[in-house]
Amino acid sequence: MSRCRLRPPHLEKGQWRPLQSASRECRTYAGTAKDFSDKTRISLRELEEIELIDSYFQDVNIDYFIQWRKSKKYMPVLERESMELLELKHKTQLNVYEKASGIFVASDWIAENIKSYVSDPKKVYSVGLGHRYLPIKLTDEILEKRFKNPTILFVGLNPFMKGFKLMLKAYKIVQKIIPDSKFIFISDFKGLPPKELMELKKIKNIKLLNPIRAEILKDFYFNSTIFALPTKFDAWGKVFLEAMSFGLPVIGSNCCAMPEFIINNHNGYVVNHEPEEIAEKICSLLNSFENYKRYSKNALKISEKFRWDAVVKKILKIINLH
Repeated sequence: MSRCRLRPPHLEKGQWRPLQSASRECRTYAGTAKDFSDKTRISLRELEEIELIDSYFQDVNIDYFIQWRKSKKYMPVLERESMELLELKHKTQLNVYEKASGIFVASDWIAENIKSYVSDPKKVYSVGLGHRYLPIKLTDEILEKRFKNPTILFVGLNPFMKGFKLMLKAYKIVQKIIPDSKFIFISDFKGLPPKELMELKKIKNIKLLNPIRAEILKDFYFNSTIFALPTKFDAWGKVFLEAMSFGLPVIGSNCCAMPEFIINNHNGYVVNHEPEEIAEKICSLLNSFENYKRYSKNALKISEKFRWDAVVKKILKIINLH
């Protein structure tokens, strides 16, 4: 996805940080934080806490969120956003995209969405998004060790948005079929009630970890068997490509961009938000070593298509044509 975003101001300096993009730097508001606060009646404290364009809003038409709010539909990510701020984000989003000569996005799903509301859809290009790990050298020895020690890995910053509760239900089903299976959850669990968190930590073969650095995370990828993240929303899903670069078959949701790089019966499965289906696919991947090996090698091959050098080549090719 595009990493263009406005960030909150340096209040001590009273100036906005510039809007950053992959190829240029531009400014959409050059006044002080106080001027902006006075003009919009959004408090300085709110400006400190909320980014004007965040990773949800740059990928989809903010007007959708405005309509959801007006119809009183519930979406947790929007609860902190006032209607006034949503409307400001919508205006800013349209302004940025209309002024851009070209818009590079990670997926076809994002591209089709942005094309639906910009005046010139032809300037929107789907180029993929690179990930931070080089593909490993996958050997039968590594795969055999993984297969004999089934470990299902979940990595997502927001446990509720990423399907943590679904995975807990799937765990109970898998445990009855594969008792020695282990589930590792790496997420930000601060939102969980302390009592519930303590009870979860007592469950056999479940490990809960807070977010960790990339150099430590790679060890968890390497020593896991399957990556599963039944997220409710993911505009791209870079974490799946990271897992695949370690040769992990992946299970994701049948929504957003995930079906673009998760191919059923090839490198993993896309599933509905049903714990029974998630558990079934986990068990299916662990039915046969030869089958598991095929999925793993296919996952590794797909991850190679989304290395940064491949993505940059696509971008440069498009730029050179113009």
